[in-house]
Amino acid sequence: MINTSSEAFTKLAEAFLPHGILKFFDVSDFSIIPSDIPFGEVYSVTLTEKSFLPALPDGVVASKYRFKGYKSMNIEDFPIRGRKVVLTLKIRKYQIQGSTKIFSNSYNITPDSVKLTTEFAFF
Repeated sequence: MINTSSEAFTKLAEAFLPHGILKFFDVSDFSIIPSDIPFGEVYSVTLTEKSFLPALPDGVVASKYRFKGYKSMNIEDFPIRGRKVVLTLKIRKYQIQGSTKIFSNSYNITPDSVKLTTEFAFF
């Protein structure tokens, strides 16, 4: 079993994942998915957001909030050893008590309307 809290794992993950992403996300899953594309496999990495409350609009006080699940975003990153890489970001959703609005953090990982990491899009 892989110890995801080890220094070696963290260094390895930082080498292959978008710069700075492990500040906000933990690696929660990795799988190799068979595919018909060249090399025949896709590396799927799931990253789950750490528990950070999102920045709230002016006048909104978060004295009590509830975790409301995750929203997922799939993006393509640089290939690793010739295999396609898909990152699934699971971003936490919160609801402030007495409100129906859902809040979550936003991250500048992909350029607008592109499903590639910023580094891969400019490659």
